[in-house]
Amino acid sequence: MTHRLAHPQLLAIGTGVWIALSLGACTSAPTAKDVHAFTAAPLADAEVLPTAEDNRTRIKVVVVDAADGADRLAQATKLGAHLSRQVEELLARRGVEVVDDALAPKLDEELRKAEALNNGKAEAYTGPKVAKYALKPQLTENTYAAVFKEGRQLSNGALGLLLNSSSGYEHKASVKGVVRVYELPTLKLVGAVNLDGSADRHDARQAANETLGGALLKEAASSAVNNGSAELLNYFAGRGYVVQKRLNAEKKQSAFQVSMGTTLGLKAGDKVEVFSQRPADGATGKAAQAMEEVLVASGVVSSMLLQEDSAWIVLDDEDLAPRVRRGDLVKQKHTRTLFDSLPGVLKSSSL
Repeated sequence: MTHRLAHPQLLAIGTGVWIALSLGACTSAPTAKDVHAFTAAPLADAEVLPTAEDNRTRIKVVVVDAADGADRLAQATKLGAHLSRQVEELLARRGVEVVDDALAPKLDEELRKAEALNNGKAEAYTGPKVAKYALKPQLTENTYAAVFKEGRQLSNGALGLLLNSSSGYEHKASVKGVVRVYELPTLKLVGAVNLDGSADRHDARQAANETLGGALLKEAASSAVNNGSAELLNYFAGRGYVVQKRLNAEKKQSAFQVSMGTTLGLKAGDKVEVFSQRPADGATGKAAQAMEEVLVASGVVSSMLLQEDSAWIVLDDEDLAPRVRRGDLVKQKHTRTLFDSLPGVLKSSSL
């Protein structure tokens, strides 16, 4: 029997739902209802314990507006400003504090000087000390075009599917860019994240036009920021410390409380890494305070008692639980998942 799908997206939607359900079924992290199954367990102290100076305040950043470039459509769309707002919104959603952008023009001028002098050779930024980092997004390329295509029918003999596509215009937009991260007040370049995104739309009647082209360019810019989100967020990942341990004896599963939570952007399902800290080998003088971090284990944030300033994590490998100590450093690790890479129609259909 042959099944006909008038719209190829219907097949994609079903695939998206299946993927979402499959991903959801893979997790074994305890939830809020499991809290009473865990009881307090002994936990030894780490070699180096955190001090009062190891605070958990949100990292503050200033985002400089990107220029729109020479392209007329990008200028009309204010594409550079849109790209910068997308970066700001991404950071704010994950616990980074974006401070007053009134400082951005002065910072932009100082960053231009630093870039012209190969970074770090210009005088340090002397404005108000309200942020730890300055971010400078930049558009490097943007394109938009529409091509008319005749309708056609695709078949898959193995599955017995017929997919019909109608005649019309295929609109495509792409945006590429980079976000440079600078330390304040030194203006030292910490790193750069490349951005690359695209958007497309089928329209039976409309040829290329500024309204649709501008909307797709913005959509492509948003896609570019999303595609680079994990790499960018890892520059500002939340940090905390192991506080206590609980054990579910029946399931032989450990859970560790950590001193960071939703205020720093932590969410259930987030990946984390646990490190032991110790004085760096051979460090002398001022470097004597230098610490090296040794990876102990990786894990995931549980929804069990997830609060503003604390959370519980479970390890990917329970056999590593005895190596974790009170005071060990815990870092949030942002990763892109298969779900993040799905087109918007799939995401919306899976929620």
